[in-house]
Amino acid sequence: AEKASDRLLASSSYDQTVKLWDTAKGTCLRTWQAHSNRVWWVAFSPNGQLLASGGEDHATRLWDIQTGQSTKTWKGHTNGVLSLSLSSTQSQLATGHEDQTVKLWQVKTGKIARTLRGHTNRVWSVAFAPLSVAHPNAASELVASGSADRTIKLWDSQTGDCLNTLQGHKSWVWSVAFSPTGNWLASGSYDQTIRLWDTRTGECLNILTGHTAPVVSVTFSPDGRLLASSSLDTTLRLWDLPTGRCLQTLQGHQHSVWAVAFSPDGQRLASGSYDKTIKVWETASGHCDRTLEGHASPVVCLAFSPDGQQLGSGSFDCTLRLWDSYSGQLLQTFQGHTKPVYSLLFKAISRPSTSSGILAPSEMLISSSFDETIRFWDTKTSRCLNTWRECRPYEGMNITNTTGLTEAQTATLFALGAIEN
Repeated sequence: AEKASDRLLASSSYDQTVKLWDTAKGTCLRTWQAHSNRVWWVAFSPNGQLLASGGEDHATRLWDIQTGQSTKTWKGHTNGVLSLSLSSTQSQLATGHEDQTVKLWQVKTGKIARTLRGHTNRVWSVAFAPLSVAHPNAASELVASGSADRTIKLWDSQTGDCLNTLQGHKSWVWSVAFSPTGNWLASGSYDQTIRLWDTRTGECLNILTGHTAPVVSVTFSPDGRLLASSSLDTTLRLWDLPTGRCLQTLQGHQHSVWAVAFSPDGQRLASGSYDKTIKVWETASGHCDRTLEGHASPVVCLAFSPDGQQLGSGSFDCTLRLWDSYSGQLLQTFQGHTKPVYSLLFKAISRPSTSSGILAPSEMLISSSFDETIRFWDTKTSRCLNTWRECRPYEGMNITNTTGLTEAQTATLFALGAIEN
């Protein structure tokens, strides 16, 4: 909300509207059907005569408070990278995007090998199946994608063919995860449910209910016997498989829980919340061992290192942090993204030993962001090793001194890669 004076207050909402209020009387003076998606912010002009609003539809609108008319609209473009998954062979990286696509990148070259199209809304989550999965119609590794169009799609990563579309959720699909064997796929949705699917047939095997708000994240334990879920209802839940019985409800966060991750041995569970904290829990008892604090904004993604010693976190504060998962000590802070970090994972690498020159196993962090980039980080030094970004249509085109363009056209060209000296 934004206050213009002692009498006027403006508010923005998920219901796509902007409202103007008389604070003395508590009455609504105007309601603007402002945007085609959620409205994130509002701001008054210095003289209090105009109101600007910005929404998830990537539009900025200017309103005349006296007449209620929209005086100007700037339409931008973005293709934020919302999710990441690395193939079992570590040769491909799948990313889910705002532009409704899934992109498959070759890890060696950093080039996009294939763009998978079929969803009709943003792709919130992607997951590679374990290498052992043998889908009857797949020529190679299987990729799942969950979208705000309420569907899950299963893709052949080699051919790009959509093998199946799983339908049943009544709202956005926010998270998808394969079981360790790859026979099951779990999906968490804004409709407050979790569904378990047979990856070969596409049949819905079970619907898990209990959360009282949207389910944001789901993940299987390493042995496949448990499923963990996090929700906007501020809780985590542990579910028994295959019965779907809720074994525990973990409470402690003060706000919605956006991320959940099992340690490699399955004995611990980490959660990241809108309350800006990370909690580490004992899986067996549900006891909270430790609370990690340091991020300046909500924590929305987590990943344990392969040995379980370290925990990576990503936040709306545009940073990643690396923690000692046992002591809670902050080891590194990674800075470089210019917008919220939505997804991260560890990738095994080999580096020369300083003493022998022999390649020794190590890890790097990979992160994706609303800034449209994928970044690779050295966990030892926090240095950014590489940055990937999809080439935009007008990348590098110089529009300095170009005449005849409206403000909206200029803003769109900048968003599509144009530059100005």
